[in-house]
Amino acid sequence: MRCLAGHRDRVCCVAFSPDGRRVLSSALDQSVRLWDLDAGMELKCFDRQTNRSVAFSPDGRTALCGALYDGKLRLFDAATGKEVKRLPGHADWVVCVAFAGDGKVALSGGLDKTIKLWEVASGRLLRTFNLKSVVLSSVAFSPDGWRVLSAASDGIVRGWDTFTGQELFRLVGHTDAVSCVTVSPDGDRAASAGHDGTVRVWDVRLKKELRRFEGHTGNVLCVGFAPDGSAVLSGGEDGAVRVWELEP
Repeated sequence: MRCLAGHRDRVCCVAFSPDGRRVLSSALDQSVRLWDLDAGMELKCFDRQTNRSVAFSPDGRTALCGALYDGKLRLFDAATGKEVKRLPGHADWVVCVAFAGDGKVALSGGLDKTIKLWEVASGRLLRTFNLKSVVLSSVAFSPDGWRVLSAASDGIVRGWDTFTGQELFRLVGHTDAVSCVTVSPDGDRAASAGHDGTVRVWDVRLKKELRRFEGHTGNVLCVGFAPDGSAVLSGGEDGAVRVWELEP
């Protein structure tokens, strides 16, 4: 449908705007770019310090970018490209970011082995979740916003309470690092992608594995649910994008 050409190095992260008409992309050329899908053209190029993680706010007005070099988050006006807020806090590279469904709070995860919960309007740090000895790769909110899921190098998906910062549960099964975790639209399931070559779907309430999908030849790097929760999409180092059907 479209090929958006402009980055000069590997693209690490992409995100749709809520209306599906724009895309944010971040790459190892140290840029974050905003694209118009209808025209197939670049609209904005954001701060060159940001190149690993991006997210759109639920209203589509704000872009959240995590920096590799200074451990800071930057909020940009998606219409003008102007930086509106800078959030210091991480002591190492920021590798993942996410907005809650109401857009009032956001998450960031860094190589300093912490997840941080931010109040978007004020830029205030609300909570820090400590992973201690493991390296973080991905974070996701539950739809209700009161739980956070994280994926890490030890092969474990962790659930956290956003109000207390305490670890709630662990989803254990991957035999190598987990690259990505996401939550289903209804919040009852989670999906994870691992370096063990598997995609796994979990019952979040019962804390157990529901399905395991094998087919990628190599590390699975990203995973997402279909909007109606009926399927899981995954991408891997084998260059394949696969769609896995879930039982109704």
